[in-house]
Amino acid sequence: MEMQRVTWIDSCTHSGWGHYAKDDLTLAQCTSIGIRVPSHKGTVALAGSKGATGQLSDVMTIPRSCVKKIETLKVD
Repeated sequence: MEMQRVTWIDSCTHSGWGHYAKDDLTLAQCTSIGIRVPSHKGTVALAGSKGATGQLSDVMTIPRSCVKKIETLKVD
C-alpha cells in the first residue's frame, strides 16, 4: 500500500454580482493524502480508505495537469 501526498491546483468560483480584480480571482491550492490507486494516463487517483478485504472508498481522481507535487509517505 503506497500512501501519497498530492499538492494540486483546483478551480475556484466566485458567485454574485461585483467588481472583481485579478487578485480576487486566484486558484485554490489543495493538498490531498491517500492510498494511491491505479488510474488512467493523465490522472492521479487517491483513496481515503481501504477495507480489510481490499475494497476502496472515497476515491478522488485529480487531472495530472493540475498536480504540482507528489510525495510518497512512509507508513508502518
